[in-house]
Amino acid sequence: SEQEEKEKTKMATIESGASEQEEKEEPLKLCKVHPIVVFSILDHYTRRHEGQERVIGTLLGMMNEEGQLEITNCFAVPHTEKDGEVAVGQTTNKAMCAMLSQINDREIIVGWYATSFADGTLMNESSTLIHDFYLQECENPVHLVIDTCLDIARGIAINAFTSGKLGQVSFATAAQGGNETGERYVHKIPVELCLSPSEHLCLQQMVDGQENEPFSEPETFAKLSTGQEAADELESFQDSLHDIMQLLETCLNYVNQVIAGKRKSDPHTSRQIFSALDALPHLDPSDIDTHFNAHLNDLLMVSYLTQITKTQLAIAAKIHSTY
Repeated sequence: SEQEEKEKTKMATIESGASEQEEKEEPLKLCKVHPIVVFSILDHYTRRHEGQERVIGTLLGMMNEEGQLEITNCFAVPHTEKDGEVAVGQTTNKAMCAMLSQINDREIIVGWYATSFADGTLMNESSTLIHDFYLQECENPVHLVIDTCLDIARGIAINAFTSGKLGQVSFATAAQGGNETGERYVHKIPVELCLSPSEHLCLQQMVDGQENEPFSEPETFAKLSTGQEAADELESFQDSLHDIMQLLETCLNYVNQVIAGKRKSDPHTSRQIFSALDALPHLDPSDIDTHFNAHLNDLLMVSYLTQITKTQLAIAAKIHSTY
C-alpha cells in the first residue's frame, strides 16, 4: 500500500509538471507567409459573390527547420454570415484537403484566412465561431487577415493571430486593440513574407513589367511576334546573370574571409553553400559547350514555335472580329 501511494504521488507530480509546462508554453514567435498565399486570397476576394463582405479559406503550411510556421498554400472555403450565425463549407474543406494532401503530404492545415471588412475592421464576433471550427481541424490554428483596402501608402497589411491561454486580449476585441478578457484569448503574431528563389524571380518580373503592360492594347499577339519580345527576354536574361554573379561574388568573399580568419564561420551558411555546390552537375569542361549549344537549339526551337502560335492566334482573332 505504501508503494502504491508513492506511485500515485509520483504520477500526480508528473501530471502537475506537465500542466505547468503547458501553461508556460510560449505562443508562436513568427509567421512566414509566401506571396502565392497573399495573391490567392486577394484573387478570392475579387471573385466574391455580390453583397459578400469578406471571404474565408483554409491555410496550409508546415513548421520549418527554425521552428517557425511557414504558410505555403491556401484554398477558398464557401461560407455565409447572417444574423450572428455562420455556416462553413465543411464538405469543400475536407475534399480540398484530401486532394492537396496527395500532391504534397508535408502541407497540413495550420489555420484559416479572412479578408477585412469594408470599414477596415479585421474581425467580428463571427470570427470566434469560425475559429472554433478550425480548432477541430488543427491544434492552435493561426488566423491570417488581409486588409483589402490596399492603401498605396501603407501597402498590403497582413495580420496574424492565434489563440492561447496566456493572451491579454479577447478574440472579439483583438483587432480593435482592446484589453477586455473573455473565454477566447489571442496573441498577435509578427508576419514576415518568405520568398523562394523562384518566387523572387517572378515578383521581380512582375515589378519590372509594370512599366510596359504588354496586354493592355488590342492585337497584342501580333505585336509580340516582333523582335522586341526577344530583345526584352535577352535583357532579362542578362539581368539574371548579373544577379547570379553578384551572389557568387558574395559567397566567394564570405569563404575567403572565413579562410583568412577575418570572419567566424556560420554552420547554417556553410551547409547552404555546400548544398548549392553539391547540386551542380559534374561535367567535363569540354562537354559544357556541347550541352550549352544543344540547350540553346532547343530554346530557339521553342521560341520559334511560340511565335508561330501567337501569330496564328492573332490571325484567328482578327478573322473572328471581322466576320
